[in-house]
Amino acid sequence: MCGAYPRAQHRAVELRDSKVLAAAASAGDHGELSIVLSALVHVSTGTPGVDQGTVWAQELELLIRGGALLQAPASGTLWISEGSVELGGVAHALLPFSLDAVLEVRVDLRGAEGALIATGRGISIVPRAEPEFVERFEGGNLRDPPG
Repeated sequence: MCGAYPRAQHRAVELRDSKVLAAAASAGDHGELSIVLSALVHVSTGTPGVDQGTVWAQELELLIRGGALLQAPASGTLWISEGSVELGGVAHALLPFSLDAVLEVRVDLRGAEGALIATGRGISIVPRAEPEFVERFEGGNLRDPPG
């Protein structure tokens, strides 16, 4: 496949098996925290991560407004084996690609390298690069973590 995925389809970011590339507070007085991911993005005409579709790799940024980094892996990078982002107290393993919300946020990402934990008062997803095709997804349920 060549080119980017169709923009009209539904997209969601899968946290598991994505990689944290960097996490740092941005310059200035806005209290923003930037978490850069090499992320897996599910694309479907139905519900991403549930219905049949495709999976793409894309570098993107989780921009946490009013953010505080509570814990970070010593190496700075982290392959995510489990994790969630709580939005208003509800944990999600898949995030809508167009996410831009003002509400209480807690990021909890874990892997062999340690953990990345952050909090904030808002979150946005900002693409940083064009997507690259990874594979077809036959369907399943990746929506929310157990528990």
